[in-house]
Amino acid sequence: MSIGTQFSDSSNETNVYPPHVMSYGQPSSSTDEEYGMSHYSPSRQMPYQIPYQMEEGFGVNTWVNFEYPIHVEAQAGVPSSINPIEPHRNSFWVYNVLLQAMELANARSALKRKRDDAIEPFDNGTAATATTDASSVDLSLLEAVEKSQTTVEVLDLKTLKRLVLAFERRLRDNIEARLKYPDQPDKFADSEIELHEEIQRLKTLAGGPELYPDLVNLNVIPSILGLLSHDNSDIAVDVVGLLQDLTDEDVLEDNDEPARVLVDALIENNVLELLVQNLTRLSEFDPDEMAAVYATLATLENLIEVKPAVAEMVCERTKLMRWLLGKIKVREFDSNKQYASEILAILLQNSAANQRRLGQMNGVDVVLQAVAMYKSRDPKTADEEEMVENLFDCLCCLLMPLENKERFVRAEGVELMIIIMKQKKLAYGSAIRALDFAMTKYPPACERFVDVLGLKTAFAAFMGKASAQSPFHFSMICV
Repeated sequence: MSIGTQFSDSSNETNVYPPHVMSYGQPSSSTDEEYGMSHYSPSRQMPYQIPYQMEEGFGVNTWVNFEYPIHVEAQAGVPSSINPIEPHRNSFWVYNVLLQAMELANARSALKRKRDDAIEPFDNGTAATATTDASSVDLSLLEAVEKSQTTVEVLDLKTLKRLVLAFERRLRDNIEARLKYPDQPDKFADSEIELHEEIQRLKTLAGGPELYPDLVNLNVIPSILGLLSHDNSDIAVDVVGLLQDLTDEDVLEDNDEPARVLVDALIENNVLELLVQNLTRLSEFDPDEMAAVYATLATLENLIEVKPAVAEMVCERTKLMRWLLGKIKVREFDSNKQYASEILAILLQNSAANQRRLGQMNGVDVVLQAVAMYKSRDPKTADEEEMVENLFDCLCCLLMPLENKERFVRAEGVELMIIIMKQKKLAYGSAIRALDFAMTKYPPACERFVDVLGLKTAFAAFMGKASAQSPFHFSMICV
């Protein structure tokens, strides 16, 4: 619908319709006048325009143009000119529709004037803020939401005690529900959901590592670690995530003393045994449990970072090394395999006991099998490349004890390293480094190297015929 200025004819004051309206329905001849509408087409469509007194502000000479066509049935006896103000009986519904539409237009214009009146005049060059009732409601709701989201709880001793108390209460409720309804999971499902939520709330403690001594004094560590053996693996996964957050390197960076207090308390309550025990029951086919495996390895790394002695303790008390060996034997690459190779390298560094222990577990042969996968191909990603470097780090650490050198020669490790050198792939330089460790102060390895024509391959490296990716490895050839 559009609003326009009314057409008028000064010679005829009664002509209040636009020309194209007045021309509609005019008989073309006296014959048409005589026969009325009988010679008109059966039906016509026209842009219907009528004069109408609008609300104040639009003026008297105003007409309303309904731009969509209105269907008018032409019948005998209908007047030759159409007057919308006095409609014929067969088109009365058209008049009602137009009248209601114009009333709606007047109502909208009145609402617009009310909104305009609500805007206060300028005061000293600054417009006053004015909003309708609806916008005021919206603003109040928005402010309420913002206040609820910006509420920050202060992490202090009082908050710590409240979190611990709520956790202990939910834990007790879950234990009681499981004992009362051992064969009806639906009876204790709600209590485990509440327990899950409380464990998630405990993660906020990572924001206040200075409270770790108070956390230990509240004697809640045994309750937390006990959930690593919970029948519901999801609860155990939650606890692993909590331990990872509490021992995160970034959190403990400037809090050495609180970190040591927490780590000592965790070790005293058998965190190493419980973590590895839970690790063996996690399935890496489940995405959540696969993430929990990664979080477990991260937690162990964090513990070693705070207390290096944990590297030997975890190998003495648990079967972590065996699990790590099983993981690196898998042909398919994933993030957990990469992390397992890194943890294994950390355990072997600066620990002769772990080096000998892994050698006794056939670790030399397992690591050789793992690196053999890359004798004729390069890693596909940067993470896979890092894993290959970790595997060679493990091999070099293993070759430090004399007994492991013997195992290396017996497992045909010298021959494998020469093959890798000949292929000139990414592991080329790492193979040279492994031979250096194997032949240092161990004549049998040197003799095997000469017997299998290793000098030919070594001289090619000295002559510059080898790949230039790792030139600093060339000086490691020792015979």
